[in-house]
Amino acid sequence: MSPSALEAKFREYVAAWNTHDFDKFSQYWAEDFHCHWPACPPMYGRETVLPLLRGGLAYMRETLHPTFLVCSDRFLAMESRTHVEVLQDMQDPFPFDGKIYKKGEAFVYSVIVHYEYNDDLLITTFRAFGEVLKPDGGEGVQRTVLPGFDPIPETISLQVSGSETSGGTTV
Repeated sequence: MSPSALEAKFREYVAAWNTHDFDKFSQYWAEDFHCHWPACPPMYGRETVLPLLRGGLAYMRETLHPTFLVCSDRFLAMESRTHVEVLQDMQDPFPFDGKIYKKGEAFVYSVIVHYEYNDDLLITTFRAFGEVLKPDGGEGVQRTVLPGFDPIPETISLQVSGSETSGGTTV
């Protein structure tokens, strides 16, 4: 498979993720799909990951807005500004800022994700890394959405000690 074929498939996946249709975006995952989110133990298998996502995303609607992509024939890395609309009061704090958000609030966080693919162009591994400690646009994470992806809706960004921060769960 070529890097351009992989990137095209990934763009389809982002569009599917942004529909918030679990059946639609999970079709891009291999059966043995596994993921690693910050502050969570690794999850193995599509049928194990989906219930966790359904539970977590019942509280929020995430949309991906990639700012950087690099790929090879089987690997893709993405930096993304992720827009979150809170759908119902959260019971637990958001893992990267400790805040419990209320219904109607919205925010943006940055995430870096590494994806691995099989020969059928299905995602086998997802590893997310949140920018938490001393984020700054000049320290490596791009802030401008790439051409061909939806712009970030106007909203707030997470704040920690007066500095913009980010991190989170996204697939």
